Amino acid sequence: MARSLKRRRPVERDAAWIPSAVGFAISAYLLVLDRFNAAAFCVTRYACEIVRSSAYGRILGIPVAAVGVVFFAAAFGLSSTRTAWRSRVLEILAAAGAGGAVVFVGLQVAVIHAVCPSCLAAEAAAFALAYLVLKNSPRTHWIDAGVAAVLAAAVLSIIYVGTPTRPAGSAYTTGLARHLAASGAVMYGAYWCPHCREQKALFGPAASLLPYVECDPRDEHSQYERCRVRGIRAFPTWEFHGQLVEGALSLEELARRSGYPPPP
Repeated sequence: MARSLKRRRPVERDAAWIPSAVGFAISAYLLVLDRFNAAAFCVTRYACEIVRSSAYGRILGIPVAAVGVVFFAAAFGLSSTRTAWRSRVLEILAAAGAGGAVVFVGLQVAVIHAVCPSCLAAEAAAFALAYLVLKNSPRTHWIDAGVAAVLAAAVLSIIYVGTPTRPAGSAYTTGLARHLAASGAVMYGAYWCPHCREQKALFGPAASLLPYVECDPRDEHSQYERCRVRGIRAFPTWEFHGQLVEGALSLEELARRSGYPPPP
């Protein structure tokens, strides 16, 4: 008696878990950086900080990286199953992810004018996932997937059009503040110091990211002993690579001394 052969899924679809896992890992990494206000480790670190700190780094207040974690986790789960309806859901999900990735790439190139390699890697994973899942799908499935991709791109575009954009310098000062902290720079000051307040005012909301050390022993967060050991005599005093510089500094000077690109 002839043995019936089970219909096998294309090899490409069986490999869909690979870009799902890669995309999940990258998105989780970016989410951790966002959670702890850490600087990204990438070839063009400054561009990464500008992209992540921009108004487009969130969707309705949710970090884009968090959306990526959920998306790739769902794709990974669906790619490990063999039921027909789950395969169809994976096709729609992968197509929507590719549509969203197109929007994110376009924002970096045309709007933010900075490209984050880590972000591009996650977007490349979304494109690879869509390719592997849809390569051998019937034409009717391609039509449905195309509709899903267009809808995802349209919805994201509408959301971002309605997103209040930050002032032009906001993304820059956020990136600079994170870079100062990551590079080991320190700002020594006192809570009552007017020049310290002026220095922080240059950064706006990003001032909370500055590597600030309170030197007045009367403050509950004081690190007086650290200031005494370093010989701090004026506020604010900046420290770059072991060198102390007294007085408030401009953004240009802070960028120059810490090795960050100058303000746009």
